[in-house]
Amino acid sequence: MNFIWMIIIVFLLKLVIISGDEQGHPHVTTKQGILKGKLMKSRTGKNFYGFFKVPYAKPPLGDLRFKAPVEPDSWEGIRDSTNDDGVTCTQRHIFVPKHFYIYGDEDCLYMNIFTRKVNETENDDLLPVMVFIHGGGWVCGSGNSLFYSPHFLMDKEIVYVSFNYRLGAIGFLSMEDEELPGNYGLKDQAQALKWIKENIEKFGGNPNLITLFGESAGGASVHFHMMSPLTKGLFHRGISQSGTAFCSWALGQPGSVRNNTIKLAKSLMCPIGNTKEIVECLREKPVRDVIGTDLIFMEWFTEPMIPFKPVVEKYGEESEKFLPDHPEMMIKSGKMSNIPWITGVNSGEGAIRVAAAYSDTNLLKELKEKFDDIIPSSLFYKNLYPDVNKITEKIKKFYFSGKEIGLNTIKELTDLWTDGWFLHGANHALKLINETVDSQIYYYYFSYKGTNSFASAFGDETQDYGAVHADELLYLFPIDFLRKGKALDETDEKYINIILDIWSNFAKHGVPKSDLISEEWKPYRNDDPVYLNIDKNEVKMRKNLLPERSTFWNSLNSIKKNLYGKDEL
Repeated sequence: MNFIWMIIIVFLLKLVIISGDEQGHPHVTTKQGILKGKLMKSRTGKNFYGFFKVPYAKPPLGDLRFKAPVEPDSWEGIRDSTNDDGVTCTQRHIFVPKHFYIYGDEDCLYMNIFTRKVNETENDDLLPVMVFIHGGGWVCGSGNSLFYSPHFLMDKEIVYVSFNYRLGAIGFLSMEDEELPGNYGLKDQAQALKWIKENIEKFGGNPNLITLFGESAGGASVHFHMMSPLTKGLFHRGISQSGTAFCSWALGQPGSVRNNTIKLAKSLMCPIGNTKEIVECLREKPVRDVIGTDLIFMEWFTEPMIPFKPVVEKYGEESEKFLPDHPEMMIKSGKMSNIPWITGVNSGEGAIRVAAAYSDTNLLKELKEKFDDIIPSSLFYKNLYPDVNKITEKIKKFYFSGKEIGLNTIKELTDLWTDGWFLHGANHALKLINETVDSQIYYYYFSYKGTNSFASAFGDETQDYGAVHADELLYLFPIDFLRKGKALDETDEKYINIILDIWSNFAKHGVPKSDLISEEWKPYRNDDPVYLNIDKNEVKMRKNLLPERSTFWNSLNSIKKNLYGKDEL
């Protein structure tokens, strides 16, 4: 009899913890303590629950600045996770220097969790988990719902998680040595994945069915995680939207981040005798002063856009290295996770840079007059070739064929930045992975331009750039600030349904499919280089994406310097 009463009491206690209060605020018990969430509604009116500002690591303050993240502290009582206060990590505005300002907080390592279920379920009923890594060049952005609201995704039977990670010099400062190895922002991401793996079952999520997806720097981050020993086994599918580890902006060339770290330290009057002195001094500086030094690195407009980026970690304990070798070597040596992967590019990616130039006649004039100086820096090849001027001449001949840069070269300039920043990196990743890893990989080309576009965020919406960088996000997230009250039209709704269907089915089954499209999305192979073409007129399989432009960049790749000291590169 006593045994029966014990079972009843345990059941009732679980009910209290899970069910929450009478106001529709569910309670979930995590490893650190109890969270209180809130009831929300999706785009089509489906109920789901949101838990905001959930700590996945200790605040990286004081001595924890420039260190790998550590487990969060436990708390007593019930933590209120009902308020979406839009917390962001300290950062600068990345696109428009005339609006240069610093905002956010150093205490920022939080995630948001959204789920259709909070009660404990049998394993068969656990939902696939989709974890999003935001973009922003490792300089700006956040996982908050101003940008990445759950209201579209939660139409699907999934658990959705977004989170912040340290940015700029705070997240990626490095002396490329054991004392200051770098990659702290990526290690934050790894800690977030570890926390999710340990706790997501309490939110109705399947810890053995986690899809990591991201856009731009978030997409490249996903690709890095597919190689990192720190996150091996913590996720099971990957989606890299407009970003891979081989994009020209994704990985610091040897010594480059170290040199920028010394330059930053000098600008803040820190001693530079050794790494320890630099770290001790910079830990005492206000976080906004550290982030604000970005201006000293800019040569033209916001170029080079990313002074502090991921690096190869040559020194230190193997167990602490996020990226122990160059991505090419890691893939060739079989160290990339053998999981299904989607990657792709948008038709007008280059508008991320070009739109600003066409909104400011002075910028366009400077680009025309100083093209030979600007392009090698902007496209990150200034130190990659024996004869940089020769490469620049090849680029001018291929893209402009003698045309003078001006109002009639919008397409040519957009194509140039699309290819140099995104297309070539995607193509190289696909080719290399297909040669060395036995996993299904899928390629897409997104050219649907809907009612709204990120072109306005990049500086100009008066021209037609096509589907610009990040435009596909409009079909995964509401991004209300960009819509400016514009209603979605019927075609926009159609593409929201298609993209949500494909992405969520990939998370569930490992295969990107949808009953809303007429044919199967076939895997990419080097001997059958197919891709899913997504435009206004069709969502169909095509072959050989932009062959002439791809071949041109492959030809440049073949004459690069060997910066990493390995015969294979």
